[in-house]
Amino acid sequence: MGTLLSRLRKRTKAIAGSVEETQAAITFAEAGHLQLENDPGVSEPAVSGKLLVVGHETVFSQTVIDYALDMARRMSYEIVALNTAPLSCNAFKPFSASQKKLCDEFKQMSAEHAQRFKQSAEEMGIPFAHVVKFAEPEKALEMIQKEYDPIDFVITDEQPVSLENRDSETQRPSRRVYVYSMI
Repeated sequence: MGTLLSRLRKRTKAIAGSVEETQAAITFAEAGHLQLENDPGVSEPAVSGKLLVVGHETVFSQTVIDYALDMARRMSYEIVALNTAPLSCNAFKPFSASQKKLCDEFKQMSAEHAQRFKQSAEEMGIPFAHVVKFAEPEKALEMIQKEYDPIDFVITDEQPVSLENRDSETQRPSRRVYVYSMI
C-alpha cells in the first residue's frame, strides 16, 4: 500500500510541474514573448488553423503583412497569401498569346511582391503559401476555401479611395485592415 501511495505522490508532482510549465508558456505567449528554443519543458505549438491574406492586385501592403504575421504568430496559424486578377487566361483564343503573357506577368509580379511577406513568415517560423487566382476576389475566395479547407479568418486591405467614392473633399487616404471570420 505504501508503494502505491508513493507512486501516486510522484505522479501528482509530475502533473503539477507540467501544468505550471504550460501555464508559464501561455503567459509568455499572451505577453508576446516567444518560447526559448532550448527550453525542454514546452514543445513548439502545432499549426491550429489557416489565415487567408488577400492582396490588392499584385501587392500586399505593409500594414496587412504586419497584422497577418502578428495574428498568425499569436494564434499558431498558417498563412495563405492570395493575389487575384479578374482575367481568364484561356478565354480569348484570338488573343491567346497576349493574354497568356499578361497572366504570366501577373503571376511573376505577384510572386515578387509576396517574397518579402514569405521571408518574414519564414523568419518567424510561420508556414506560408502563396496562391494566384484569375477570378473576381469573391470567386477566388470560394476556390481557396475548397482547396485549403478550413480557412478560419480572412484579412484584406481597404480598397483605395477614388475621387468618386470619397465621403467628403477633406477625407484623407488611410490604411485600414479588415478581418473576417469564416466560421
